[in-house]
Amino acid sequence: MYWVDTYLDYIERWDYDGNNRKTAVRRALVENLYGLAVFQNKLFVTSWRENAILAMNKFDPTTHST
Repeated sequence: MYWVDTYLDYIERWDYDGNNRKTAVRRALVENLYGLAVFQNKLFVTSWRENAILAMNKFDPTTHST
């Protein structure tokens, strides 16, 4: 499971049982996000500051497109 924290600017993930909590992306890539969707190997996040949808690989979130 994934979630976005727009106050602290990060995306985190964890297993369904609550274990293995990890930060997937932090700071510059995820400023001012408010929505998140997962489809296959992609994360789609909405940015209210850029008025855009960012698509990133959930296994390598440093590679992204708008």
